[in-house]
Amino acid sequence: SLPQVTAPLLCINALDDPIAPAAGVPVTNFDENETLALVVTQSGGHLGWCDQQDSRRSKWVESVVLDFIENAIRLKETK
Repeated sequence: SLPQVTAPLLCINALDDPIAPAAGVPVTNFDENETLALVVTQSGGHLGWCDQQDSRRSKWVESVVLDFIENAIRLKETK
């Protein structure tokens, strides 16, 4: 369960996701555990954060995930 997660965990959810509705996201768990990060977007559907220029790519979500990983590694190195 989310309160017991000890490794950095990024969760990305879109408010218009028909498979994993935002109402089902346990937001309070993210407030209570500093290793968890939650990003909620207005749109994106289910895994659909595609770029407008090229619908086969999703540079936005790729850059968010890479930034999260880089910062998680930096944080671990400082501890």
